Amino acid sequence: MTQYVLADAARSDLLEIRDYLAEHAGLAIADRVTGDLHSAMIKLAQFPMTGHLREDLTNHPVRFWAVHSYYRHLLSRQFALAVARVLHAARDIPAILEP
Repeated sequence: MTQYVLADAARSDLLEIRDYLAEHAGLAIADRVTGDLHSAMIKLAQFPMTGHLREDLTNHPVRFWAVHSYYRHLLSRQFALAVARVLHAARDIPAILEP
């Protein structure tokens, strides 16, 4: 099985997403969206060059992939896929990624 790893920030992002959705949309929706995000990460780990560069969001050579308006900020390291962040498209992504 192809592996992926979540950075601490990505792990926190997923918990925040689940908590937010559970509170505002219900637990079933929260579970479905976070499940879809994890499923996408498994698929992306098999094909880590999937996704696209977003030079409008960051100058770093990373790829992005959207699921339910959430972007996974992808990095390649010793794993097939390293997920740096999981951010909603409505957030100020350049400000979050550039510090």
